[in-house]
Amino acid sequence: MGKLKRRVVGVALAAAGLAVVAASVFIAATLISWLRIDRTPFDLESAREFLGIGPAPTGVPGSRSLLLVGLDDDRRSADAILLLTWGPDRQASLLSVPRDIAVADGCTSHRERLGSLIAGCGEEVSGAERLAVSVEQVVGAPVDHIALFDQKGFHRLVDGLGGVEVCTEHPLALRPAGPVLVPDGCHEISGGYALGWVRSRSTVELIGERWRAVDGVGDEGRTERQQEMVMGLLSQVRAQRSPGAIHRLAELAHGTVTIDDRLGLLDVLAMARHFGSTDLHIDRRTLDVTSEVDDEGFWLHPVDPAATSTG
Repeated sequence: MGKLKRRVVGVALAAAGLAVVAASVFIAATLISWLRIDRTPFDLESAREFLGIGPAPTGVPGSRSLLLVGLDDDRRSADAILLLTWGPDRQASLLSVPRDIAVADGCTSHRERLGSLIAGCGEEVSGAERLAVSVEQVVGAPVDHIALFDQKGFHRLVDGLGGVEVCTEHPLALRPAGPVLVPDGCHEISGGYALGWVRSRSTVELIGERWRAVDGVGDEGRTERQQEMVMGLLSQVRAQRSPGAIHRLAELAHGTVTIDDRLGLLDVLAMARHFGSTDLHIDRRTLDVTSEVDDEGFWLHPVDPAATSTG
């Protein structure tokens, strides 16, 4: 009996040791995948000083924010700008910031469109820094971190998550009688279709046997679709709870997204815990703006840094 007990204890210790080794390998692999994610400099205090911008706006105590930026084809302009903010009260907000907002730019000393600032300011200020400090001034709230997605990365992210659900009342296409982009009802769509859906300014819908332009299909419609896409992707990410799924997300992020060099793995895990809550409410908003057309083209101006419309 004594030998049997020792054998059982030995097997248990070996199994425990194997579990520890397996967990260590898993953690190491996840950490390696995390360290391979592309980074961008993000020293906002130095950027504000160089660009002649005052201190960061004061945020709600305990709140954090992540600036989500979708890049244009050439990666030198922001096609979509959304500020995700969350706090300790199980509340969060998703604010769309129009890319055509006019800002007084300290890099060129001229008026520039917000989306163009992602090009950076020489070697002194990265594109992420230049855009983030200007977004802070526009919306009157601090930006803590940033995540940049180009079109290939967005495509890969959606496909890597198994698609994203989109619900429409009628079939949608980019042009009359063109390939159906999104069927009517709720469907999982792939990365290519998702990219076309959020970027289109000329979407048409099939009603009966006739195609017609979708109401509000310009920038207002794009803003709404971008928010719906972010909400859908957040839902997909929230479903990734197992250790294996977390590891796959870390692997997927490599080559898909560029993050600031101050965003740590513990920050992401804390964010995941917050957005994994079943009672979390996310308020969707759009910055209220007025428009102007002059010799330099079309510009937008915030009505008030704190003024937003609920989407």
